[in-house]
Amino acid sequence: MRDAIAPLIHSIPQDEREGLGRFRIMLAAVAACLLATGTISCGGGDADPQADDSAVVISDEQLAQMVLSLADFGPEYGAFAPSEENGAQTLEDRVEEDLEPEQEREDLAEFQWASGFDQFFFSSEAVQQPSATFLVGSGLDLFASGDNADAYFEDNQSESEEIVGKGDDDGVVTGVDTFSADVADDSFGIVIAGITDDNQSFWVMLVTVRKGRLMGEVGFGGTGDLPVAEKQRLIENARSLATMLDGKMTSVVSAPAAAGQ
Repeated sequence: MRDAIAPLIHSIPQDEREGLGRFRIMLAAVAACLLATGTISCGGGDADPQADDSAVVISDEQLAQMVLSLADFGPEYGAFAPSEENGAQTLEDRVEEDLEPEQEREDLAEFQWASGFDQFFFSSEAVQQPSATFLVGSGLDLFASGDNADAYFEDNQSESEEIVGKGDDDGVVTGVDTFSADVADDSFGIVIAGITDDNQSFWVMLVTVRKGRLMGEVGFGGTGDLPVAEKQRLIENARSLATMLDGKMTSVVSAPAAAGQ
C-alpha cells in the first residue's frame, strides 16, 4: 500500500535529499506512519459510484495527460524545476518509495496495482528557507478495477487514525487536520505537521481523489509552521487543483468513447 507522502520525498533530487538530512528522514517517517491514502474519507462528488469510465484501457501516455503541469499550480511556483523522478512509475519504483517495501509489494499485488505516473516540481532555494513551500505536484496510480482502488483506499484506516505522536528518534508528527474535498467518487484532504529532533518544523498537505480504478494525489510540502491564513489559502488551492485533476482524468478516459461516436 503506497503511503501518501512518499511521492513528495521521492521527487526531491538526490543531492538535495542528502542535504535535507534529518528533515528528509522525518518526512519519510511521516510517510510510514500515514500508511494509506484515502483512509479519511470526507465525501465524494456527484459521480455515480457504480459508473467506472476508467474501466477502459489506460496507457502511460494517457496518465501523462492527466497529471498537472507546473503552470496549473500558478505563477508563484514558476521557478520550480521538474523532479528527476517524474514520469511513468514501475512496481519497483512504488515499492522503493515505501519504508516497508515488502509489505508494500504484497499490498500492490493484492490490490492489483497496474501502473503509475508522477509529476512533481521542486525548489532548491525554497527548501533552504526557514518557512516556505518547496514542493508541489501530482501523481496517479491505476488499479485493475474500481473495487481494487477502493480497497486500497481503505486498507489501513486504523493506522492512519493514530498518527499523531508517531515517528522515530528523528522526530514526531505533532498534528493532523483533515478537510473535505468533494471530488470524484471519493476524496479527502489532510494537513500533517511535524517537527524533527533538532526543532525543524515541516508540513505536508495532500488531497487524494479516486475515480473508478484511478487514484490521484495533489500535494504541497513546506518547511516551518503553516500560518492559519496561508493554510486556508493552500486548502482552497488544493481543492481547486484536485477538481482540475479529476477533470483531466474524466477528459482523457472519455476521449476514446467520444472518438468512436
